Amino acid sequence: MLFYNESKMSLRVGLSTAAISCLFILVSCADIGDRDNPMDPGADNYEASVDEVKSSSSSVSSSSSVVETKNSSSSKEEKTSTSSVSSSSEKSSNSSSSSSKKSETIKSSSSETASSSSVSTWTCGDSTVTRGDVKYKTVKINEQCWTKENLRYVPSSGNTMCYGGDNSNCEKYGLLYDYDAANVACPSGWRLPTADEYNAIAEFSLKKNELRDYDAGKHLKATAGWSGENGDDNVGFTALPGGKCDEEKECDQVGSLGYWWTSSTKVSYSHQTLSLTADSDNFTAVFGLENESYASVRCIKK
Repeated sequence: MLFYNESKMSLRVGLSTAAISCLFILVSCADIGDRDNPMDPGADNYEASVDEVKSSSSSVSSSSSVVETKNSSSSKEEKTSTSSVSSSSEKSSNSSSSSSKKSETIKSSSSETASSSSVSTWTCGDSTVTRGDVKYKTVKINEQCWTKENLRYVPSSGNTMCYGGDNSNCEKYGLLYDYDAANVACPSGWRLPTADEYNAIAEFSLKKNELRDYDAGKHLKATAGWSGENGDDNVGFTALPGGKCDEEKECDQVGSLGYWWTSSTKVSYSHQTLSLTADSDNFTAVFGLENESYASVRCIKK
């Protein structure tokens, strides 16, 4: 009985061992696969399906696209880099051009400054003043600057005329003005003098020569051009007798009398004038003349 049990046990162990061995062999065969089956990817004669080939080609194409994209990005980066270098060059060029222009501007400014410094300063008595297309001489009398000639400028308002309508009188004595024209005839920065400023010339000439009041006219009259007594023109005013005309343009006394407007009012319809005569050396700056009359003009610097 004991022997029977032992034999039965040995048989069971042998069967178990055989079963395990068979299972091991089956597993090994499954890993290796059927090497002769064309459908087995592990077989030597395996043939891929059309879909697998397309998938593989697509993968290759995708890889190529990635490479091209990378190459394109690299090209763009190179272009950007080149553009940046070009931009830097242009900025450098513009900076150099700007510096050059600034240098030229500074040089030009320096030249203009040098040119301006070489221009002489305007000096009363040595320099002229322009009104219209005519340059007038100037004279300094008692620290004030005057025009040394009668004006010949035609303003945009008021009325003017040559004595007797003769242009040669304008060339010699200047234009005759009514008061409205006289008041705007002077150059910019100049104006009509007041009666007091004419009186100041007379007082200055008397102190300078220690003469009596009635002799003052002599020092304002020119040394030639008067039909009677010429003056000595001691103060440089160089007055010439242009005469006068009324509002009807009836004129008289050219060559023998001179009248010059002032800005000082005599009455509401007239202004005071400087009056000089060829008959004597008399002087007066309070002779009243109606505003519509015509007389000569001198200007004083403001």
